[in-house]
Amino acid sequence: MTLTGGKNWYGLPVENPAAHLADYARCLLKEGLLWSLKRNLVNKAGRAVTNKRNADEAGVPGYFDKHVLRELAEGGNADRFLDAAATACAWRQTTETKGGLVGIGPQSVAQGMSFVYFWG
Repeated sequence: MTLTGGKNWYGLPVENPAAHLADYARCLLKEGLLWSLKRNLVNKAGRAVTNKRNADEAGVPGYFDKHVLRELAEGGNADRFLDAAATACAWRQTTETKGGLVGIGPQSVAQGMSFVYFWG
């Protein structure tokens, strides 16, 4: 939801989160936006989790492999997700916290600035 601002490619709120997740999963399987998956998994110390082994060691739930991703992607459309992300990210840039979390914000965001994440 972060990459699309919770909106579809028309700029309207996502009405079917499961279908939106399937679109994102399909996009990941096509190796688009892989950076978003890797950077948004963090351990309890706020450091990025990059593989299943250190996810298990860190106690990070939700780390999954391509088999699970294929199940999530069933019925998904990668292009639809990329269109939604492109619409949400127009005139914006990605931001990253010291702990490795990634989000989108205005083009004026610069290193050292403070900002707030809102979870929906």
